[in-house]
Amino acid sequence: MFGDLAPIERKGLFVHTSPKGDFDTQQMIDAYKEVFAKAEGLEHWVLFEHPHTSAGFTTSALQELINNYRMAADKGCVGIMVGGSSIFKQILDNHIPADFPIPVNISDDEDSLKAYAEALLQQR
Repeated sequence: MFGDLAPIERKGLFVHTSPKGDFDTQQMIDAYKEVFAKAEGLEHWVLFEHPHTSAGFTTSALQELINNYRMAADKGCVGIMVGGSSIFKQILDNHIPADFPIPVNISDDEDSLKAYAEALLQQR
């Protein structure tokens, strides 16, 4: 199964994705163009990823994902929340640089992620 973030939904100041399948670099680029289109017009927003258990990516797609997260920060994203319990989450947990420009919170507890994200938005 090819990688897909659908549905990509904007709910208030949150852009939600549901990654599933295996992503290569081009699929990662294409998918995040849609994320950025959903966030267009928002001064500050949070990306909330809800990866399916099938979500995965190639090594080069992982680097592209991190690049897209950096671009999100440049486009007003104030934090990235990654929920669920997939390999997607586990790999990210080990590869996000300590000096990343915005918080990337990775947890199985989506309620605590939402509360953390709302606190980030209130600081803006």
